[in-house]
Amino acid sequence: MKKLLDLLFFFGKKKFGKKEKMSIEQRKEILTCNSQLIDREILKEKANKKNSLYRAIKKLERREIKEYNRDILKNKDIDYKNLLSDEQKRALTAIEGKYLVIAGAGSGKTRTIVYRTALLLELGIKEENILMITFTRKAAAEMKERLIDILKRSVTKLEISTFHSFCGRNIMNYKNYFNIEKLELLDEKIKNDVIDDLSKKFHIKRIKGIPFPSVIRMIELLNDEKIKKIPIENLITDKEKAYFDEIITVKEAFFSYKKENKILEFDDLLEIFINGLERNENFKKLIQNKYKYVIVDEYQDSNMDQRRLLMNLVGDKGNLMVVGDDYQSIYGFRGGNVENILRFSEDFSDGYLIKLETNYRSTDEIVSYCNNIANMFEMSYNKDIKGTGKKLHKPEILSFKSKEKEAEFIIKKINELYLNGIKMNEIAILYRNKFLVSHILKKLKDDNIPYFIKDIKNGLDNSVSEELDDKIAMFSVHSSKGLEWDYVFIPVLLDGVFPSSIGKGQMEEEKRLYYVGCSRAKKGLYLTYPEYFYDKIGFFTEKSRFLLY
Repeated sequence: MKKLLDLLFFFGKKKFGKKEKMSIEQRKEILTCNSQLIDREILKEKANKKNSLYRAIKKLERREIKEYNRDILKNKDIDYKNLLSDEQKRALTAIEGKYLVIAGAGSGKTRTIVYRTALLLELGIKEENILMITFTRKAAAEMKERLIDILKRSVTKLEISTFHSFCGRNIMNYKNYFNIEKLELLDEKIKNDVIDDLSKKFHIKRIKGIPFPSVIRMIELLNDEKIKKIPIENLITDKEKAYFDEIITVKEAFFSYKKENKILEFDDLLEIFINGLERNENFKKLIQNKYKYVIVDEYQDSNMDQRRLLMNLVGDKGNLMVVGDDYQSIYGFRGGNVENILRFSEDFSDGYLIKLETNYRSTDEIVSYCNNIANMFEMSYNKDIKGTGKKLHKPEILSFKSKEKEAEFIIKKINELYLNGIKMNEIAILYRNKFLVSHILKKLKDDNIPYFIKDIKNGLDNSVSEELDDKIAMFSVHSSKGLEWDYVFIPVLLDGVFPSSIGKGQMEEEKRLYYVGCSRAKKGLYLTYPEYFYDKIGFFTEKSRFLLY
C-alpha cells in the first residue's frame, strides 16, 4: 500500500507542482487517475494472491499418497484392516512425516484419526509424545471417549485438547519461561462492563446523527483486530471514522486495564505461548521433543495464530497430521482462514496430501448435487467425492407464492415424513438468518410440532442439546456443521438472504456455507423459496443464485 501511496503522490506532484493551485477540473482528474491506479493495484494483488494459492495447491496435489503399507497393520490387537476403508487406511498408516488429510463431508475423518492414534500407541509410541488438538472441549472429550472405547483401556498421559486449553496448560506447566504466576482470564460480562465504563469515562462528544459504536460493536472491533490481524482503522465503517481517535483511546485504555490488573483474554493465551516458543529456542526444542506426534482436527477453521502455533510446535523434524475440508471453511467472521489449509505446502514444504473422497452419509443424488456446488468454488483442492451407491431421489427445488405457502409446505412434508416412520429428530430446518424464518416458527407452533432452535453464539460447539428429545432441529447453517439428519429443509433461498447481502466480498464463504447446509442431508433435501420476501433488512424477489447450480 505504501508503494501505491508514493505513486499517487509522485503523480500529483509531477503533474501540477508542489505549490500550484489546482482547478476543480484538475482535482477531478487527479481523483479519477488515483481511483484507476488503486483499482489496478487491487486487481493485481488479487491476481497475485490467486496465483500463489493455485501454485500451493498444485504443489501438494503432486505429492498425493495413493498407496499404503499393509504390513504395518499385521498382528495388531485392533482389526484395522476390516474396520476402515482403503482411503482411511492411507491416513491411518501415514506415521512419520507431515500430512494434510483433505476429508470430504461424511467421509469418517474423526473415526480415521482416532484409529490412527490407537495405531500409534500399538506401535509403541508413548502417550505423552502424542498431542491431539481440536476446536471445542466437547469434540476433545468425544475423541477421548472414542479412543478409550477402541483401546478398551484408559489414556492418562495422551493430551487431547483445544488450542486455547493446550496453550494455557503449558504456560502454567512452564511458567518460569513466561514470568506468570497464575492465569486470570477476563470474564465476558466483566469485559462488557469495562468497555462500557471506558467509553463513558472519556466523555466522548457525540456527533449529531452518528452514534458512537456500541459496547458490542467495540468488542467486535477489538476481537477482529486481534484474531484476523487487521488494523482497526481498516475494520471501522465510514461513519465510525468520525470517532477514530476516540475508538483508539478506548482501545488503548482497555489494554492498559488488562496490563495493570494482570488479566488476560482467552486469545491472549495463544499469543503468549507462541511468543514464548519464538523467543526462546531452548523452550521450543523442549516442547517439540515432548510432542513428537501432533494431530489437528477441523484445520479449515484455524486462524492465523493457530497456524503460527502449529508451525512452531512441529518444526522441521516433527510429525504432523492435520485433517479438514476446505469446502467447509465457514468461520471467516471469527477469524477462520481457509488459506491456512490451502497453503499447507508453503508452511510444510516436505508435506504430503491424502484424500478421503467417499461420502458414507448421503445418497448419491445428494452427493452429486453437493459436487455441483463445489465446482463453483474459485479455489480448492480437487476432490472426486463419491457416494456408496445409496439411491433415493434428487434434491427438490420448490417455489411458492408467499412465505406463508412455503411454511405450509414444510409443515405438511414434516407431518408426511413423520407418518411414514421418520422420527422428528431426524428432520432439520436450516436457516441463514433466524430473523427470516419467523413464519416457519409460527407455523410449527400453530401445528404443535415440537422443535429445538439453535443459533451459533459463543464458541464453535456443535453439540446437540438433550432437549432435542424427538424434536425438529431448527438450526442456523453455521451451527449445523458436523451434524447430520435424514431430511433437511433450507428455506427462504432468495438472493440477499442466502447468499447474504451482509458482508460484501464474502461470496466464496457463502458458497461454502451453502455446501455445508446441503451436505447435512442423508436421504432427502428440500430447497425452498417464496416469490418475494419483505423484512426490515430489505425486499427480496430474486431466487438464490445458488439454485442455478
